Amino acid sequence: MPQMVWYAPLVAVEGRKVGYTRAASYAGGAAGDAWQRTGENGAFYGTFSF
Repeated sequence: MPQMVWYAPLVAVEGRKVGYTRAASYAGGAAGDAWQRTGENGAFYGTFSF
């Protein structure tokens, strides 16, 4: 299910598509515990504005 979307983006995205993420990580601190994820369709891309 490579294009399955299980969650919504943080902001409305026009023409939203799912993107493949080679590596994503957070070193920890103010926003929670450290984490790392690799090799999955874990990103959105498209057009947005504030």
